[in-house]
Amino acid sequence: MIGKHMQMVSTAAMALALLPGAAFAQTREPAVSTAADSADGIPEIVVTARKRAESQQTVPVAVTAVSPAMLEARAATNIVDLRGQVPNLLIEQGYGNTGNAIIFIRGIGVQENERFIDPAVGVVVDGVFLGSSRGALVNTFDFESVEVLRGPQGTLFGKNTTGGVINIRHTTPQGEFGGKFEVTLGNYNRQDYKGVLNVPLMGDRLAFRISAAKIGDDYYVRSLQAGRVKGVDILDVTASLKAKFGDNVDALLSYQHQYDKSLTPATINLSGTGNAVNPGGEIVCTILKFCGPFDGGDTFGGTPYYNHDEQNNVTLEVNWSTPIGQLTSVSSYRKATNRQPSDSDSVPANVFGVRRDYDFNQKSSELRLNSQIGSHVNLTVGGFYFADDIALRQDIVDLIPFFGGPAGAQVQIRTAQQRSAWALFAETDIKLPYNLNLTAGGRYSSEHKNFQGAGFTYIPGLGALPIASASDSRTWTDFSPKAGLNWQATPRIMVYYSFSKGFRSGGFNGRTFTPAAIGPYNPESVHQHEIGFKSDLFGRHLRLNIAAFITGYSNKQEQVIQADPVQGTSTVTANAATAHMRGIEGEFTWRAPLRGLTLSGNLSYLDAHYADFCADLDGPLITNPAERACAAPTLVSGGILQPTNNSALKLVRAPSWSFGINGDYTASVGPGELHAFASYSRSASFYQDLRNDPRGLFPALGKLDASLGYNWELSGKRRLGITAFVRNLTNDRAISGFAVAPPYVAFGIRTEPRTFGVTLSGGF
Repeated sequence: MIGKHMQMVSTAAMALALLPGAAFAQTREPAVSTAADSADGIPEIVVTARKRAESQQTVPVAVTAVSPAMLEARAATNIVDLRGQVPNLLIEQGYGNTGNAIIFIRGIGVQENERFIDPAVGVVVDGVFLGSSRGALVNTFDFESVEVLRGPQGTLFGKNTTGGVINIRHTTPQGEFGGKFEVTLGNYNRQDYKGVLNVPLMGDRLAFRISAAKIGDDYYVRSLQAGRVKGVDILDVTASLKAKFGDNVDALLSYQHQYDKSLTPATINLSGTGNAVNPGGEIVCTILKFCGPFDGGDTFGGTPYYNHDEQNNVTLEVNWSTPIGQLTSVSSYRKATNRQPSDSDSVPANVFGVRRDYDFNQKSSELRLNSQIGSHVNLTVGGFYFADDIALRQDIVDLIPFFGGPAGAQVQIRTAQQRSAWALFAETDIKLPYNLNLTAGGRYSSEHKNFQGAGFTYIPGLGALPIASASDSRTWTDFSPKAGLNWQATPRIMVYYSFSKGFRSGGFNGRTFTPAAIGPYNPESVHQHEIGFKSDLFGRHLRLNIAAFITGYSNKQEQVIQADPVQGTSTVTANAATAHMRGIEGEFTWRAPLRGLTLSGNLSYLDAHYADFCADLDGPLITNPAERACAAPTLVSGGILQPTNNSALKLVRAPSWSFGINGDYTASVGPGELHAFASYSRSASFYQDLRNDPRGLFPALGKLDASLGYNWELSGKRRLGITAFVRNLTNDRAISGFAVAPPYVAFGIRTEPRTFGVTLSGGF
């Protein structure tokens, strides 16, 4: 079926070429975003936020381009360090795997990192959409560009972009011999070794590039049993081949291998005897008397375990300049295996040890045409296909023996899902009189998911005894429109209005196996109105961009408790709420009168609240008289489920304000160049727990990073540099990733302490 749709796209493109009186200009899109040099003021930044090259200051989209040099100055290892550089962006490492990303933009995101659960902020790497937040915490080495698009991007980027998109491009083969290296040494035994080599094989017609990074450190929280243990341990190798066929066709073939055997992020025990939100407390505290945290949160009590996470990714991008425009094809295959034991109870006793083994593969292909019709119309049209397979083997190894069952007994859960999806999309810009431009577009999407789940009780000598099993399949369709109008008031000032819709896929509950618990739940959707102002002022020495938005969030997917004939109750994802957001964001860059000094920053305000949220979040064993019933109760084993009005709760990870400010200074000193950089960011407090447990309140916390470096330009193209850096200079710390597994345990992850080190770099 998808083949027919792709054929329709190709046929439509050919038909456009035959339209009488239509004149087409080729609009070849560069493979990466670039910044044009300017001696007069702030450089122009070219972005591909609409899948074609445009100036950041003329594209009617709230987009921030983050310089890879800025990430290097902060000694960043992954995209967590985008936080503080982009308005209304929260990003951090999630529990369970060093590659798990928790990303929220404008209060919209997903805390769960199961592969079965679709993200709300899309991460796109080299034109390939990553289908899961698991593995989306991309390493920053050898980036060419990073763009963060805020707000729904459903038309051009598709499903699961209701919050926005992080669009990343790696550097491609350069066509001339050269390379670079970096060695970073720091406290907590940080040791990073990185290198790149470019090799021309046939002049500028065929070029090869290979990059490799070995990243490691010791964990900054001690083990109660083993003391200081190994933390991050990642090997990342990428090889790419770029070829030109004549003057109109080029192709880029890339292969990436990543092996991660880092410590499973150790959780800190936060279990207690109870509070207003969770009166019953957690068993590891009330019964075992392991009440957290240990040593103020700097020690974890569980057994240290390590990931064995391997990824292999292949991507082919082909660009063909035709008489009707540029035709681009991006196809990818990604395969991942993850073997992850974890000690989720966070205490010395064996209560809630879990082993989770994932096998995953993803296939995707996009074909699109970018064309200019005459001098007044730009058109992007295309088709997209996506498929993935997920298999999860989950063993809960300690729970049965802990409650008096036979030694070696465990609960075994086996779940799997197969998904296929396709979409057709188009977006056009039409120039109107009086410097007005009209934008209109839409995307039609279809997605099918097929799910299977089974649960067993394994008892030594008896084998695996079935508990229950279930399977289901579902197909969803969606149309996501976009419309907008912008006015180029002057060559340096633009204002715009846009309306956009995005949707996040429906799905199944991948950790469960009973007919009542697996779902499905339906898609959620976001409608957003946005107005914006972009300007380059005072001879392009001040860049000021402002955006304001109003968002409606319907069929919001939340974790709720519902009746289950097999288990009594189950915690599942359901379409349980509606929410509203509104906010305003500002960004500035100022080329200061002091030569070589640039200041930049951002400030954002967000008002996010539930409009309706009727569900049971507590379960039958917990009652809270302050809550108000909103629906009829359900009798279950162990008590009564009583849905309550939860609309007064604060949305998770939606701070009311945040800001970041950077200072960057460069000066010629002696035979080389001195570079100083400082960055400070801070946000208001926010809840990490749906029920607003006070233990999950992340405080208003700031982060100060700084670096000082010196670079020598040697003979030829050889260069050498040395940079000293410090991260979190003020050593402000808190607990992130807070979660409760009632009634057993509450836990979180300690944030990064003050770290420092030195980087030696060079190139030729």
